[in-house]
Amino acid sequence: MTVSTETAVRLNAAGFPQPEFAFGQLWETPNGREWAFVGTAQFNLLKQHFAKEIVFRPTAIDLLRELPHFPMIEYDGHAYTVTSGRIRKIDDNASEAGAMVWLEIHEKTTE
Repeated sequence: MTVSTETAVRLNAAGFPQPEFAFGQLWETPNGREWAFVGTAQFNLLKQHFAKEIVFRPTAIDLLRELPHFPMIEYDGHAYTVTSGRIRKIDDNASEAGAMVWLEIHEKTTE
């Protein structure tokens, strides 16, 4: 599961790394009208027509690579964080949960 289009646009604006294209990644135009997975013919068209506009829609794994000190687990479709020895549910979408943490850290420093 990836972040929403709106979250992907916020991440991009706040400086979240837009990686090199790799098979299976989801990329999309900021308005959400055009999207494609890397490795498909549709992606080749998307890249050709919207190369400078498309944004990466990261998964929870992609986000955790950028948050190495943030312990988060996913269980039964829900995201949980572990702080001070307590487990707390943070979101039904682990990707969105990770994105909110990343944005909380980086949007403050980019303003």
